[in-house]
Amino acid sequence: MGPLQFRIPEIRPATLGDGELLDGLLAGAARYVLPGFVGPLAAPLPIRHLASLDRMLVSDGTGFIVSMGDLPLAFGAWSRRDRDPAAATETGGARQLVPGTDAARVLSLAIRGDFTGKGLAAGVLDECAAAARAEGYRRLSLMAVPDAVAFCVRCGFEEVRRLAVVVDGAPADAVEMVRRLR
Repeated sequence: MGPLQFRIPEIRPATLGDGELLDGLLAGAARYVLPGFVGPLAAPLPIRHLASLDRMLVSDGTGFIVSMGDLPLAFGAWSRRDRDPAAATETGGARQLVPGTDAARVLSLAIRGDFTGKGLAAGVLDECAAAARAEGYRRLSLMAVPDAVAFCVRCGFEEVRRLAVVVDGAPADAVEMVRRLR
């Protein structure tokens, strides 16, 4: 019997060359949220918004991909721009957030459905937090769906407020959360 061979997932900065892989991952992950909540959501999500890659985040160098070989398992990205992720375009124009004053923002987090609950989302959020902290940000914020609040709390985020938002023209519930970076 030969040696056992397996691959350990690796996390690395995403590149524009990962675009096709990430488009597929995001489309497949849109029915799932984060580890700690495995399975389809009770309420529909704004699929067009969640299932599309914001290439500006990748161009900015703030996106991270978790993969095993050529298989993408997770993706997450934070931003140093003040812009609405639901109105993402490849050309910017948004105000730069001020490190030390403004909170950096997590604008994307997607996990392959059959890999939820394995710590990948927490790892991506930690990577985003470390990168934002290295640039001088003291806080990291995100908008969570209500089903993901418990997971975000376990990752060090605190609930700021609950909101009714409109995403892709449809009303949705959201929870603004923040994590202090030390």
